[in-house]
Amino acid sequence: MKYRIYLRLISFVLILLSCNSKPTVVEPVKSTSADNPVTEADKTVSHKITVEDVLQTKKYTYLKVAEENLQSYWIAISKADVNKGDKCIYTGGLKMKGFKSNELDRIFDEVILVSNISRQGAPYESLVNESLSEMQNAEKTVKQEKIIPVKGATNISDILANPSKYEGKLITVTGRCTKINHQIMNRNWIHLEDGSKDHKEITITSQDVLDIGAVGIFEGKISLNKDFGAGYKYEVIMEEAKMKK
Repeated sequence: MKYRIYLRLISFVLILLSCNSKPTVVEPVKSTSADNPVTEADKTVSHKITVEDVLQTKKYTYLKVAEENLQSYWIAISKADVNKGDKCIYTGGLKMKGFKSNELDRIFDEVILVSNISRQGAPYESLVNESLSEMQNAEKTVKQEKIIPVKGATNISDILANPSKYEGKLITVTGRCTKINHQIMNRNWIHLEDGSKDHKEITITSQDVLDIGAVGIFEGKISLNKDFGAGYKYEVIMEEAKMKK
């Protein structure tokens, strides 16, 4: 008898809790990938931060930062000389969840990719300009491989001149890498130039990697007016490209 009373009492408590419970509110996230939701931060808001930890990789610097009235969080910038205790200010950025750094072999629950950041001071010292300057100086010493025409490849200039002709088609291009952004939205973004005096250039997405100055042959599908969100919008782009030997 007591056992039945206990069961009824437990059932009543569970019903009462369910009636008084409030629905869970989930903050909407603008996502461009099922694996890596991404949102674009407000560029008009300035964030004054103090660096708590620094992780360096070959091309990027990861900073654990503290901001007033917020829990510590991680941001990633172009490789720069930053130390613990430095005070910086940034605007904008792309907030990504489940972001993996292959070099660190680490998955960040959340990280903000920042391109507009400076040290606090008078005047502010731009960390981005430092990084770009270092990159430009480094590129001067990078060997620029010669682009040799490949049989069956389509000229980048031809694609850009008449993109509708190639839309949706699987084609091959050859070009020299002028820039590469690693693992943004689970893919590498490679900029290829055709080597002409006009430096015609196309962006491709790929899981393969190509060093700046190196020449690669890629096969992929041409897409037009592609909007990935968060500012990644292209009139012409080659997607899911694979490097050919």
